Amino acid sequence: MSFLSPWYLLGLLGIGIPLAIHLIRRQQAERVVLPTARFLQRAPKKLVY
Repeated sequence: MSFLSPWYLLGLLGIGIPLAIHLIRRQQAERVVLPTARFLQRAPKKLVY
């Protein structure tokens, strides 16, 4: 059974290669502490039933 069109394979490669490069090269985002965050109070953890 042959594939419907070899152009589909070429299209998948055209989409897959940049996607793979993006996933390999992505970096962890830096955590930024906002100065106003110190004025926020932590909410107590509650169990919801």
